Amino acid sequence: MDGLYVLEGKAGYRLNQDWVEVEAGDFMWLRAFCPQACYAGGPGRFRYLLYKDVNRHMKLW
Repeated sequence: MDGLYVLEGKAGYRLNQDWVEVEAGDFMWLRAFCPQACYAGGPGRFRYLLYKDVNRHMKLW
């Protein structure tokens, strides 16, 4: 599972079949195999921080 935190600006973000408007301060969990797209059409920059849960688990044995 990935997480996305919007740092600056506004955008339209597609999750599956839905478009949602996101802005600075918003946080989303993004599940695996969820189709995504982003349209940053505002007057300013759009920046976000992405957390990816990849290769973070240590072997126990």
